[in-house]
Amino acid sequence: PDAKAGVPALMARLGKPGDSDSFAAADGLGGIGPDAAEAVEHLIEHLSYWLKESGGDGAATFARALGGIGPKGEDAVPLLSPHAVTANANLRTGILDGLAGIGGSGMPVVLKALHYRGPDLGPANNQDAESVRWDAAIALGKSGTRDSEAIQAVLRTMLDDEESILVRREAVWTLLHAGATAELSKVKDHLYERSRKGGLSVEETRVLREINLRSP
Repeated sequence: PDAKAGVPALMARLGKPGDSDSFAAADGLGGIGPDAAEAVEHLIEHLSYWLKESGGDGAATFARALGGIGPKGEDAVPLLSPHAVTANANLRTGILDGLAGIGGSGMPVVLKALHYRGPDLGPANNQDAESVRWDAAIALGKSGTRDSEAIQAVLRTMLDDEESILVRREAVWTLLHAGATAELSKVKDHLYERSRKGGLSVEETRVLREINLRSP
């Protein structure tokens, strides 16, 4: 069946910002993808509402829906960008997912988060600078981006031996999803060289195994 045919009904379910059915409707529209582009304006209205309510938690759903629609959701980038690095981990992950999915002018914001070095945003475990970088790396991998600047940024992240293995592992997933064979080859060369010097951690060994199993 034509998924686009379901867009009018889902837009009707969106209702007014704050309506109880709006979250499920937004999920559905994001799942349809670019064919739901006519809903962008309405999703932005809901996004704007929730960014001002309840600490912004509800906004994550609408950010992800806009990311699911893709580049046609780019009008949302100015609203999303100021919240890409925030202490609210639920909101932050939704915003980064949305920006990475939209791409275009949203991508530099995600890449800036990928290299965020502080200060920490609060005392909780998910409020340190590493968590911001980790969330950005996850968002890039989920988006399936093939953006050349993003690919080079995650390559640099993976080759940075001072970076957390959690962040570096997610960077590799971005390269795998993109089918970035040249970059994956550089990662393998780097890890094999480290291995010859006896310097690979258990997690790095697992990353190398995944690359060998999954790369073309």
